Amino acid sequence: MRFHEEARTSICSHALDNKQQEGLLILNPVGRIIYATRPAADFFNVRLANITGKLFTSLFPSPEQQHLLDRIHHLKPNTVARHRTTKGRWKDSDTHTFVMHPIASHDRSIMIIVTLQNTRLLDQLRFERDLLLGQERTCKEAISHHFFNPLAIAKGYLHLASDKCDDDIKDMLSAIDTVLDRIEKTVTTVINTGDL
Repeated sequence: MRFHEEARTSICSHALDNKQQEGLLILNPVGRIIYATRPAADFFNVRLANITGKLFTSLFPSPEQQHLLDRIHHLKPNTVARHRTTKGRWKDSDTHTFVMHPIASHDRSIMIIVTLQNTRLLDQLRFERDLLLGQERTCKEAISHHFFNPLAIAKGYLHLASDKCDDDIKDMLSAIDTVLDRIEKTVTTVINTGDL
């Protein structure tokens, strides 16, 4: 058995063993499909028996075909290319990413492994992360505004008062200044680390 046949057998059995939910395609170096899993065929709304032998790019709408073909022809060994698409003519409007991994032997591409990933969940998680980061930023700005401004005003009046008083009162004002510094450090720590 030649190397690419062994790799194909190994990849295919791995996909079957894991009951793969993501689509998997194996292309020859020019981009013809030599193997596909059912999820990949389902994504393109093509019967599994009919997908083998087709050009991978022919499964996409015309505007994407040339771009994908260029990417396939320019894939270098040990690189990865990603192509993001929205299923316009397919079942739903999820966003999917095709990740293309060239397999090489003696610096020559012998096949391309393509995985199909539905990025809806990933996009949803990114959206929620951005939303939470925005809320955190708003909270930090509010804390900063509501604490640092009054602290700065209090310290300013404290220094003005200490210039106009006797030594006994200066000692008390110095103690107040120390307490204000501790409050300021605590608020800075909360804003920077989220901890007290």
